[in-house]
Parts: sequence; C-alpha cells; structure tokens
Amino acid sequence: MSFYDVSMEIISREIKNRDNLQKVIKKIETASKNGKKIAFYPSGVYSRVMLKEIRQYAPELLSKVLGCFDRSSEATMEGDVNVYELAELNKLKDKIGLLVVTSNTFHAKEMRHIQELTSYKGRVLNTSRFDITFPEKNDKEIIADIKKVYDLLADQKSKMAYLITWLSRLLNDEDLTYIFESEDTRDVDVSNPILKYKNYMIEGLDDVCKQELNAELYEMKYVKSLPGDVVFDVGAYKGDTAVYFADRVGKKGKVYSFEPVKANYNTLVKNIKRNKLEDIIVPINKGCAPKTGSLKIVSSNSGAPWSFVSENKGIENVEMIALDDFIRSNKIDKLDFIKMDVEGFEESALLGAQETIKQFRPKLAICLYHLSSDILRIPFMIHKLADYKLYVRCQMEGPYGINLYGIKK
Repeated sequence: MSFYDVSMEIISREIKNRDNLQKVIKKIETASKNGKKIAFYPSGVYSRVMLKEIRQYAPELLSKVLGCFDRSSEATMEGDVNVYELAELNKLKDKIGLLVVTSNTFHAKEMRHIQELTSYKGRVLNTSRFDITFPEKNDKEIIADIKKVYDLLADQKSKMAYLITWLSRLLNDEDLTYIFESEDTRDVDVSNPILKYKNYMIEGLDDVCKQELNAELYEMKYVKSLPGDVVFDVGAYKGDTAVYFADRVGKKGKVYSFEPVKANYNTLVKNIKRNKLEDIIVPINKGCAPKTGSLKIVSSNSGAPWSFVSENKGIENVEMIALDDFIRSNKIDKLDFIKMDVEGFEESALLGAQETIKQFRPKLAICLYHLSSDILRIPFMIHKLADYKLYVRCQMEGPYGINLYGIKK
C-alpha cells in the first residue's frame, strides 16, 4: 500500500468516528451527573462556542458550570460565566467533576499547562475545535472533497503536506507536525519583548509570532514577494508581517496592512515608525470581510494574535471592509500578493476579494490551520476564481503556519 492509501484509510476512519458538538455536549451531560461542577479551559473561541451550544440546547447544564480558567489575567467570557486564572484551579479543584479542555488546535499544549501549573488530577474531557469545524456535508462527501483537493495540488510535496495536515488533526497528534520544523539555526529570543529581525526591531509580539517571523512563512520556492510588489497584508497583528513584506518589496513596493483591533493597530503603527518604514507600509485600522460595515471583535485589552470577529459579541466595535471596495475606493491598479491570516475568518474575507483576485490574479498565501472546513473550501474557492497553481507548505511545527500558496498559471 502507498502512503496515500494508508493515509486515506486512516483519514476516512477518523472522520467517521470524530466527535461533533452534539456528541461532546452529550458527554458533558453524562459526566455532570456526579453532582459536581463543570469547568472549561481555556476561555477561547471554542469555549464560547461550547457555552453558546449549552445555552441553546442543554440550558439545564448552565447551573452546573463553575466557569472558565485561563492563563491570561485579561481573559473574558460573555454573560455571567466566571473567569479564573489557571492557578486558581488548585483552590477550586475539589468542586470540579469534569474539566473540559476546549482546545482550538491540539490537546497536548493545554494538558501541559494543567499538569505543569496546577495540581488538578480529576476527570478531563479533551475536545478540539478541529472536530467541530467540518463542512456541513456527510462523511462520504467530505472524504471525496479531500481527494479532490489532493488532486488539485501542484506538486508532490504539497500532496504529502496536505495528507500529514489531515492526519495530525484527525489523530490530534501534534508530533506529526514536527516534520515541518525549520532547521534554520537562527535563534529566537522569545524572552526579549523587542524582537530583532535582520536590521529591524519589532515590539509586542507573542512567542509564536516571533517564531513564525523567524521561519519566514510567506516565502516558498514558487510563491514569494519580490522587489516592487504591492502586497495586501491581511491580519497584520502588531507589524511582524508588515515589516517582513516591507523588507522584501523595498522602497519601490507598497504594503497595505489591515488590522482591526485598535491595540494591535497602535503597536503596528509604532513598529512602522520605529523602523522608518512609513513610505512603504500603509496601516489600515480595519478588518476584511465579505462586505464593508462594522462587527464586534473578541480580544484582550492589550491586543492579541488570537483576536476573532464575532457578529454581536466582543469587547470592541471594529470597522470591516471588502477588499474589492478598498481597491475601487483607493483606485489601486496593481496588486501582486495577498497574505491572509485572520483567525478562522479567511473564507469570509476572501468572499470580499473575489473580483480583486479575478482582476489581478495576485500571488496568494492563505492560512489554513484555524478551521477544518478551510482545508477543503478555500482551495476550491481559489480554484474556481482563477487559474492558479496551488501549493501547501508549512515551515514550522505545531498547528501554525500551514498555508495555501497560489500563483497564476
């Protein structure tokens, strides 16, 4: 049997056996019959999804919810759900009959936090957002779509990276992703609040974003930004990718950096000025969406790389713009590259850029790791919009940095 055959056999089995949100709720209901409280860790987007589902379909469970734990003192939750710092789990552990670990990616990281930072030894239910973000199709259709995307990819390396991506998330095995680990010998000092990248100094980045910048995720053999390019940097965070692209395109290029979260945007502007890149980088305090308007966003007061858009809940109102509208209103007549990393909002942002992609056929680097549906729907979307060669690459371990790259044929 070939690697493809073995992989598809495992992928097909795991898709049929995976938990959906309703199955997870049933498990919580069963575990809650011991009379003790239910708690969640961490208080991210998946915990919010879980609690919303409980409110709608199992409201009797709400009285048993103690609250959410999180490592950040800035963590929040909607409604009357209490939020505790993770260290407080030690004081409250005897009240808890089930700790639901709502991982956005792999369980291992959250379990390490619990084991290293607390003395909790009680029952744990591990669940991943990977499992509940599949397209609304039956299992046979999902498996057929995986095979179709595999066939769309332009080289064998992409096909192998694509299969490993599916295997790692369906088995929830982060170790499989270490095949992507960069062997670049440059060290990243994650303890220093200001990162030195080449001749640039960038403040405010979290540890993962420092590692991503070091891995140079948006450069691969066939798809890269070049001197003189015009780049749309969608999901600029605090300026790491803006500086990266500015370095690549040089003084004859231009980088439009879109960042909706005000705290992130303010640091983005500081990093642009710190590095004297005002003539190259244009910061835009807006997110990208299917249509221009406003939404709410969930973030921390100091800004965060995990900030995500919510239709009606969040700590901040943010302005959103369709890239098609931005192109028209700013009379932009050249676009060479779109990079997009927007915490699971990629498909929505692409819906607002369809005419832009058809008109300019820019090089693309679109993040695929947030939602399982993205690994299927985004390649199909790009394939239908224009005649692209499509590649999948990842240059660092973990769930981060898995991108779909596209270049016109």
